[in-house]
Amino acid sequence: MRVKQLRVNDIDQIKRIVTRCKGLILHTDYTYWTLLYNFRNLCFGIEKKNEMIGFITGVKNSTSKDTLFVWQLGVLSAHRRKGYATKLLQEFVHSASKIGCKKIRFTIEKPNSKSKNFFFAFAQEKGYSIKSAGSVDSHEFKTIYEMGL
Repeated sequence: MRVKQLRVNDIDQIKRIVTRCKGLILHTDYTYWTLLYNFRNLCFGIEKKNEMIGFITGVKNSTSKDTLFVWQLGVLSAHRRKGYATKLLQEFVHSASKIGCKKIRFTIEKPNSKSKNFFFAFAQEKGYSIKSAGSVDSHEFKTIYEMGL
């Protein structure tokens, strides 16, 4: 198992994972290109036996300089509950600290208790604060959370 920084040529593998992860939205190639080209230091994949089994992508907030946003985090179902998502989020947090960010924001759909439990357990294990920061205006079913590092 290895965590790697994602590159533009990983787009097809990301899309393969997204289509197999319930709850993730498949975006255009251009969206993934934008993420990987402009925010490469915030995009990581995890491989096992040369197959990508999970990824995390994110962006830096342009109005709050100390805040990152997790765009997507997904791990194939056959590889869940093995610590891979934790490794990806740890790498993301490490990158956040390297560029001076003190907060990470992310959204979770209200019925997705597994995702919420994952982020809250991660925060508790690391001693990070976590709080609700509102909801997405056009999607009242998505809650915005903020994790203080």
